[in-house]
Amino acid sequence: MPGSLESVLQRARVACLATCGDGQPYVSLMNVTYCRQERTVLMSTRRDSTKFRNLARNPRGALLVQDGSGPTARAVTLLGVVRVLEGTEDARARLLHLAAHPQSAHFIQGAEIAMLAMSVERAVMSDQLDRVTVWPPEHP
Repeated sequence: MPGSLESVLQRARVACLATCGDGQPYVSLMNVTYCRQERTVLMSTRRDSTKFRNLARNPRGALLVQDGSGPTARAVTLLGVVRVLEGTEDARARLLHLAAHPQSAHFIQGAEIAMLAMSVERAVMSDQLDRVTVWPPEHP
């Protein structure tokens, strides 16, 4: 993944998660934590939420991250599969996510909260000059 794309993801604290359930798109504002080594984005949600139900039916999702504003602003769309973490993976993810978002402990801790990880399969970054970077690169 290009360094410019990774730097946007490492700075990201919130993103919009798009899911689909019953043929209807659904968008949620999420706290996010990027894990570079695993190339995953961590999130958490209540197990009784619409997004959780949507992901149980269709684990594919899209995340939109904005970086900066004005002439230096960039937007990144991530596409991938979102899975519910369990066991030691869940515990590790909660610690990482809580360290990144200590003010949001009530959205991260508790049995009714599920830890989610999006495995990034594709990323598209664009800037204010309409320069687009696609990862992995598209080949005609």
